[in-house]
Amino acid sequence: LILKVMKKYILIISLPVIFIVGVAVGIFFGSKSADLCENKFIYINPVLGCGFRQVIDKSNPIALKEKLRTFIESEKTDGKVDAVSVYFRDLQAGPTLGINENELYISASLLKLPIALTFFKLAEEDTPDILQRRLHFEGGIKSGLEQVFKPSQTIKQESSYSVEELIFNSLVYSDNTSNEVLKTALKSVGKDTDLVLQTYRELGLITPTSIKESDISTRSYASIFRLLYNASYISADHSEKVLSMLVQSQFDQGLAAGVPKDIKVANKFGERFIGDQKQLHDCGIIYFPQNPYLLCVMTRGKDFKALADIIMQISEMVYKEVESRKI
Repeated sequence: LILKVMKKYILIISLPVIFIVGVAVGIFFGSKSADLCENKFIYINPVLGCGFRQVIDKSNPIALKEKLRTFIESEKTDGKVDAVSVYFRDLQAGPTLGINENELYISASLLKLPIALTFFKLAEEDTPDILQRRLHFEGGIKSGLEQVFKPSQTIKQESSYSVEELIFNSLVYSDNTSNEVLKTALKSVGKDTDLVLQTYRELGLITPTSIKESDISTRSYASIFRLLYNASYISADHSEKVLSMLVQSQFDQGLAAGVPKDIKVANKFGERFIGDQKQLHDCGIIYFPQNPYLLCVMTRGKDFKALADIIMQISEMVYKEVESRKI
């Protein structure tokens, strides 16, 4: 009888201990698993391996949409801009917001990103060494387009660069010359196949027919960043590499100017002017802590400085709205 009573009390005492140990082990291994995932990837969607917890209110941003619309109409009335389109998407299973998001603009330097993705796709499919191949730049290759926002670095004549180095220059500095060398290389690699056209189709973009034609919208271009964030067009490692390049973008007068300096922004901008008409676009991912979001702004007007300032103000308004929704 005494033995039975002792066994009963031992069982009663041991159950809480087992529970506490189990919880501790779960927390330890759970945290180790999360740490491993977070340490591996910085710029692509953590949901791919870790899951996420909701840190901001996900309700419909209708008030923000009206605020942005009022601001845009005011800037148009003041003659600072002729057209503005905005597309916003909360990348952590949140809402979207669009203002004239299907209106078409000239793609300009925004197309440097699909060209870069073409090479990464080749590296994954049938040309694994393509990123390490060296291309010799003799000179004489010109895009024929003047850059108002000039690259701080460009390639030198009679020099060789790896494809990956040229992609870096094209995305980070928006160097037209590097981009032209890459486009020329793709013609020889593709032979009878237009590889860039193939990429446009796979990304759901309208095929550019002229440097003067409007061929892209905020909604369609923003989808490229969503594909990168979710690693659903190229591999996770390559998506991470592309976004890590875009985070180093030297263009800081648009989206990046509207958020705190410690917030990372992976963006690509585009500029074009035809006569008196100027277009300036900036699209990318703003890495709000634990809740990145996508923002794409395209503009038409008569003054680049005014257009850059409008993009900056829109970025600032969106960031403040997201910050105000913190739980």
